[in-house]
Amino acid sequence: MTLKDTFTPGPWRAHIAADSIRVSDGVCSADGLHVCDVASYGALPSTIHANARLIASAPELAEALGMALESLNETNVPKEWDCRPKIRAALAKAGLL
Repeated sequence: MTLKDTFTPGPWRAHIAADSIRVSDGVCSADGLHVCDVASYGALPSTIHANARLIASAPELAEALGMALESLNETNVPKEWDCRPKIRAALAKAGLL
């Protein structure tokens, strides 16, 4: 399955920075392109850092979900274990289907 890969190519890196006034992390691509800032005033620094790491893992997560969906489509999955609807929903939410 080929996903629409219109996003900045991965891998992405989280840049964790903190000072005594605010916490503002960033996410950059492998070639140094700025992808986004991650800041939340009032949130714990650990939460902001975790958000940045989660965002930075997005390209790899999308690729893994696409591979999982392709594998699951080729197997006979019992209905109670079928996670394909959730995978499709996540990929669609990201605009990748």
